[in-house]
Amino acid sequence: VGSDPRFGRRGRHVTTSHSLTMTEATLGTTVTVPTLEDEVTLKVAAGTQPGTTLRVKGRGVPASGKHPTGDLLVTLNVRIPDELTNEQRKLIEKLAATFDGKEES
Repeated sequence: VGSDPRFGRRGRHVTTSHSLTMTEATLGTTVTVPTLEDEVTLKVAAGTQPGTTLRVKGRGVPASGKHPTGDLLVTLNVRIPDELTNEQRKLIEKLAATFDGKEES
């Protein structure tokens, strides 16, 4: 089996990662990720934290002999924007103030 830069391996499990925007991680979303054979759509819950790993049963290294088929382990990375428009910055500051309990008008 040839190597593929999209995948790693942990025993019989196949590993991969997928990037989300901060709004996708906060509000929840669905994502499509590659498997060894095709693609699978996963539901990402609202409030998902960076580094969360989702398990897709039976999508890892195929079974052989007495060894069961492994799983696909998808680690979620959250992208934080490194540049914001003035409007985006103001909106995020307003949101931050609501978490601090001191919302500005």
